[in-house]
Amino acid sequence: MSVQIDEEALLSSMVGGISGNFVNIGELLAAGAALGKGDSVPILRLGAENIFPLEGDSGDPTIFSTGAHYAVGCVDTKQVWDWSDPVPKREEEYAEAVSQLPSGFFAPFSKAAATGLLFSQFGKRCLTWENPDQPDPVVPPHAIYPHVPTLVLDGDLDNVVPLEETVKVASFFPNSTSVTIPEVGHETVFSSQCAANIMSSFLEARQVTDASCAKSPAVVFPAVGRFPLLAAGARPAAVDPHGSNQIGIAERKVVTVAVAAATDALQRSFIGSGDGVGLRGGTFHTDKSDSWTTRLTNCAFSQDVVVSGTVAWNAASDASFTADLTVGGPGTSGGTLHVQGFWQAPGPVGNFSVSGNLGNKQVAALVPEA
Repeated sequence: MSVQIDEEALLSSMVGGISGNFVNIGELLAAGAALGKGDSVPILRLGAENIFPLEGDSGDPTIFSTGAHYAVGCVDTKQVWDWSDPVPKREEEYAEAVSQLPSGFFAPFSKAAATGLLFSQFGKRCLTWENPDQPDPVVPPHAIYPHVPTLVLDGDLDNVVPLEETVKVASFFPNSTSVTIPEVGHETVFSSQCAANIMSSFLEARQVTDASCAKSPAVVFPAVGRFPLLAAGARPAAVDPHGSNQIGIAERKVVTVAVAAATDALQRSFIGSGDGVGLRGGTFHTDKSDSWTTRLTNCAFSQDVVVSGTVAWNAASDASFTADLTVGGPGTSGGTLHVQGFWQAPGPVGNFSVSGNLGNKQVAALVPEA
């Protein structure tokens, strides 16, 4: 598979089309930092995971219809052209409107990328749409909104409809309650039990009776902080004060990338089917049920450390995480590691406890549960 990432693809696919809980929280910035050092693999992988076709649907219009999508979206969006004009004239009007925007309006992205065919979903793509039968706005100017109980939910990580928009919508309705769910993206109700509970109680009582669950995140989604090309570029694992550690800084960095190889496979299993490849080589397979089992075969998170073994994650109950890993490669003396902790558990991010041996030296280390 050949993947090419340009500015427009980066904006449209990675900012507007995120497919996992980890990418928009930290991986994009980490991949950008790696690219700045000449390592393009992390950002190309994100492109391979997130690139989506310009058009197309499931083939079943009862699930999703591209035609209905644009029939509604193109007309409901306030356009900068006159619908009665022919397409060439609309194109001129669109180009003129773009040219009038300040040069840094979409910084750090250019105007061309933000108003292009990929990202401007209901802008440039609608230029050739047919003249609407009823071009009137969805809501007339100075509309008076009804005094009905109204609940507006949004996630503070929503990169599709940002908080500024939902707060504005809530302000239109005189009897509205706006609730922001922390650490949640666009599909608020589907991503948060807190949001689902608030919605259910609101439908029953026609008011928000208890939104205390929105005061703190249920889960702090982990994200990779960096993509080291070699283990030497990783952050070293901390020494576990409750254990007897004999390895030095170099092998503690190996511990970090070994654990990252395991958690990276879980993250990719969220995004994909459960079968995939390591960042820099190797493969993994995940059997998904109430308890996930992931088997790594020669997975490399850094080029010089290869990891094989099994990860067990109790997805349905306490989110406990256990891994038994064999570690090798030119960046380490090699050995075995046992990892215990929790992953995607409610509350603050803690530490994995790592034991075992590397180079016949005892390991007692701590790595963040991320």
